[in-house]
Amino acid sequence: MIEHDYVSSWYLDDLPAGRNLTMYGEKSEIVLHESGIPIGYHHPGDKKSLIFNHYTFNIYVNKDEKKNTYSIVEFSIVPFRYNYL
Repeated sequence: MIEHDYVSSWYLDDLPAGRNLTMYGEKSEIVLHESGIPIGYHHPGDKKSLIFNHYTFNIYVNKDEKKNTYSIVEFSIVPFRYNYL
């Protein structure tokens, strides 16, 4: 599944998770998002695949001051650790 770029779908309060395509730690005015979270990485020509086994969850909320409630406005996931299969 990793070799064929399968992704998993994650939801939080019916909001689908996205993945920021800007490199981790890179500063850019352009932020690209992609839906679906990859389950791993396979380099063409390499016999080994890498599986993502840790994720960072970024949940952005907006507070309604009048009602004193919060609503989720963005949900993104960053896969950041690999183990060889």
